[in-house]
Amino acid sequence: MGLFKGIGKALGGIAKTVSNIAGKVADVAGKAVKIMQAPEQALSGFIKKAAGGLLDKLPFNLGNMIKPFAEKVIDGGMALLSKSNLGSIFEFAKKLAPKVGQLADFAEKVKQTADKVGTFTNPTIGSSAMNNMREMFSSAHADGLAARYAA
Repeated sequence: MGLFKGIGKALGGIAKTVSNIAGKVADVAGKAVKIMQAPEQALSGFIKKAAGGLLDKLPFNLGNMIKPFAEKVIDGGMALLSKSNLGSIFEFAKKLAPKVGQLADFAEKVKQTADKVGTFTNPTIGSSAMNNMREMFSSAHADGLAARYAA
């Protein structure tokens, strides 16, 4: 009986580790897909956020007066960058985004499968699953013995 518990705990531990890793991969890949689908907006949004934070610190509400001009300058700069070599990198990222999306979907499916396997470690569900597995092994063993000695 201890062998089955050991197998169940080992499978549960492996499943938990695989689930954690696959969940992290799916999370990172999902975030990467969002950036890769629109890299210009992601980069300009980051720059605008950083510049907006600095402009907010200016005294006499000057930051709010300068922000619209700063955003136009950033947008103009991004338009120039998108026509340079960086633009070809942006286009490559857009073409790569569906593949990264497929990786995210695959990692999510691996996580779901590992979570299902991990139920062996759950004391309430795992004990009934272990009993079912013991019954299956016992039945197969009994069938094998019966076939051996039947002749």
